[in-house]
Amino acid sequence: EMPEKIPVDTTAQGGITFCPNTVYIKLDSKQSEPALYIMHVIHEYFHALSCSTKGRILPSMWEEGFTDYFATKVFTNYTGFDTDVFTAFPYEVRLVRHLSNLIPEDILLSIYINKDEARLKQKVDEKLGLGTYDQIIQDMNKVFYDSSYTKGFVSNSDIDSSFSRVENLFEIKNYLKMQ
Repeated sequence: EMPEKIPVDTTAQGGITFCPNTVYIKLDSKQSEPALYIMHVIHEYFHALSCSTKGRILPSMWEEGFTDYFATKVFTNYTGFDTDVFTAFPYEVRLVRHLSNLIPEDILLSIYINKDEARLKQKVDEKLGLGTYDQIIQDMNKVFYDSSYTKGFVSNSDIDSSFSRVENLFEIKNYLKMQ
């Protein structure tokens, strides 16, 4: 899935990166929150830093989830702002946060930087059970393509139930760990 082939609503984006060396950041003179602009710059910078020279890609929902997760983490660490209010991908960031409770963050960063979907699938299935990665992909693609990326953030009962199924996978794992 190449970025230029994804049906992007550019009016809903703060920036777009086309690997290996093109980054667009939207400067909106009506934007009253400079922190949001800086957040977009950090987000796109993570995309640019993680461009694969080997032609590897992650599915879009993982790419955006990891990018926003690490961007919000950096921005929060350096500013003290609660940057969750700035994320364009709230479901995807929550998913990566759930994963970071099961898989060390340095491994997640390596997966992201190296665009190593096979390792991600292996780690998710190892931690949550065989076939879980495929379940997550099925539900999160519904969430991703019907909400944030293509249409600007919207929510509806289909998106909410898809994400609830994903979160339930983590809740079941946490419950079993406590037993």
